[in-house]
Order: sequence, then structure tokens, then C-alpha cells
Amino acid sequence: MRFSTQFAIFIFSVTVANLARAGASGPISAGDQHTCALSSNSMVYCWGDNTFGQLGNGRPVGEAGSVQKLPRPVQVLNAAGDGPLRLMTDISAGSRHTCARLWISGSLLCWGDDTFGELGDGHPRNVASLPTFVLDRVSKAPIANAISIDAGEDDFSCALLYDAPRNLGNYSIACWGSGSDSQLGDNSYLDEDFPLPLAYPNSSMMQVSTGKLHACAIDEHRLVYCWGYQWGANWEEVIPEYVLSSSGTRFTDAEELALGDDFSCALMVDTTVFCWGYNAWGELGNGTGLSPSLFPVHVIDQSGAPLQKISAIAAGGRHACALKADTTVACWGENSAGQLGEGRQSGGELLPVQVVDSMGAPIRDIISIAAGTSHTCAMKLDASVLCWGANNSGQLGNGTFEGSNVALPVDFETIFANGFDGA
Repeated sequence: MRFSTQFAIFIFSVTVANLARAGASGPISAGDQHTCALSSNSMVYCWGDNTFGQLGNGRPVGEAGSVQKLPRPVQVLNAAGDGPLRLMTDISAGSRHTCARLWISGSLLCWGDDTFGELGDGHPRNVASLPTFVLDRVSKAPIANAISIDAGEDDFSCALLYDAPRNLGNYSIACWGSGSDSQLGDNSYLDEDFPLPLAYPNSSMMQVSTGKLHACAIDEHRLVYCWGYQWGANWEEVIPEYVLSSSGTRFTDAEELALGDDFSCALMVDTTVFCWGYNAWGELGNGTGLSPSLFPVHVIDQSGAPLQKISAIAAGGRHACALKADTTVACWGENSAGQLGEGRQSGGELLPVQVVDSMGAPIRDIISIAAGTSHTCAMKLDASVLCWGANNSGQLGNGTFEGSNVALPVDFETIFANGFDGA
């Protein structure tokens, strides 16, 4: 495999160290039924469902020779389609579209489904099988101030932007795409095909994360705001509102967010994890299945103590995972497709369980995790990738369409053996 250890160390020191600002983007990202990852030379590879061109290889469904489901990684091409997409630093896979951030310029590119304007270029279309630049609403030029990008599960995207002058550390949020449940946070239910500034209190933002029909953010005071569909209520929050603790005070000290379909999780400064929302499959990880919560509750370990020493979190459709300080991974929630990676399938797990490999040993040396609707992936220190869970569209990337309840390696060898690494 031609991923380099040196690049893996670069990812660890630059990307993972800044996950508090990265949302669901990073060196690897899992969508509904597709997955994408950055290679050693800052190019992008995707695999799985390509019905809407979300793999970015220029071959959408309906075109002669196109394939809807690709069980091995393919290289994402540039906007012209005449070479690989290069110099990318973050990747984010949504349900039917994908976005990435250029390393130096801070520009964003998106590809895939564009029915609701989720590609952000002002020209909604059915699909775009090649990357297109996200454009500024006023100048119509590519935006060049993005810090991170998060492609939502249901046809929208949000980005963290720096406001000039950058050295003052002022960061804002813009969203675009479907506004069906006010998930754009702009006090409306309208779709937007250009990035639209978020309406929120006058404070700098640290991170934004998207779910299915809602989004959340952390501000400079480590307070958490959410907007869009509010599970358990008969309304949507059309503008960002504070998340409250069970005592009625503002929920604070959040370091990182991860959002699932109908639940949200926060990694705290003290390395513990809180979750809130829907809990029919144990998504909250607090041992009380079928008991949802409108307030954040501690995720607890098998001993009943708060899960702690966590360095990163990820949330999928109805499950969530945590990267531990010892570089192992624990997951909880729905497990009907083996997406918890514990070596068996079950309805769900109410408490975190260890992710294991094909030999039954805990996976180790993990530096980044990503959770899709019903599958999960992890990148190791050597930049190799493991995936487990549902595989009906080839989203595990191992060359088959068979699901797995243990972590299996993604098959990059076939690609590199055929010289498709762009070197």
C-alpha cells in the first residue's frame, strides 16, 4: 500500500488535533451508503453508492458504462475531469453528496446530488458527477475562507468560515441546500443554493456539525446551539437555540460535536461524552434504551461510570462511536447491520462495546473515525482504513457486497496495483 507513515503522522498532528473545529470532516468520512478518504498525497478516494455521482469519478448513473455501486475505492477527479482532485485536506460525505476543502486556499468543492442546491454553486441540477466550487452569494467567486465543511445527511451542507481579518480568530457559519425543516438556521424553510450566513447570537463559532434534519454548533464560550428538526417536539427551531442541561442552565464545556439522524452527542473538555435525543436503539449510550432525553445525558461504560478519556466521537444514523485515548474504538446504539463492530449483530447495544478485527482483537492505532447510516470506518496511524457494518452498496470498500460485524481493511491494493494513485 502506498499510504505513507509520514503522511499519517501529518494527519494525526494537523487534522485530528483540530477535530474540535472539524465537524464530521477529516481524513475519512462515511455517508449513507458511501465512504471517502484522503490518500497519502492529499487526493480523495471514494467507494460505495454512486447513484447520484457522489463518488466524484465523472460517471453518474445513466451514462454509458457507469456503475451504480463500486465496492472498491475510485479516485475523485478534478472539476474539469482531466485529472485527480488534489491538495485536499478535509472530506465530508453526506447522504447523496460529498464535499471537500482545499488545503491552501480554503475553497470548498462538492459533488453528487444537487436537487436542493446542496452543492452550493448557485445552479441546482439533478446531479454533478464532478466536483464543483462552492460560490460566494455576492461575488459568485469560489469562497476562500473555509475552515471546515460538513455535508448533512439529508441534502444540505454547513461550513465554518473565518471572517477577515483571520488573525482575530472570528469564525462564522454558513449553510446551504434543503431548508425543509429549517436546518439551514436562517429563520425560514426555504432551500438555498448559495451559502447563507447563520442567524445566531453575536459570538465567534468553533465548530459546526450536521445531522439528518438538524445541525449544531459550539461557540467561543463552549456553549452549544442547535437548529432544525427537534426530536420530541412538534416544531422546528428556525434559528439556533441554546442546548440546556437537565437543570435548565446552558449546556457548556463542549469540545466537539457529532450528530446522528435524531440524536446529538458532545465530547466534553473533561474527555467525557454526553448525548441527547432519540434513544430507541440505545443511541444515547446511557444504558436506558427506549428512554429518549431532551437534555444531554452522560454516555457510560460497562461499569456504569461515565465514559472518559475520549479523544474524538462520530455519530451515524442510529449509532455512535468514540475514539479512546488508547487508540481503540467503542460504539453503541443500533447494531442490526453489525455497525458496532463487536463481532456479532444485534438489535442494539445500550452501552459502548469494543470494536474488534477478524481475529476478535480490539482494533488499535486508530487516529480518526467516521460513522455512516449503517456502517462505520476508521483510519489507522499508518493511513490504512478499516470499515464494518452494512455493505449493500460496497460502502465497506473491501471488494464485496457482504456486510461485516468486525473491522475489515479497505482494498486499496487493487487500485494502486493498477497505477491509479495519481503519482
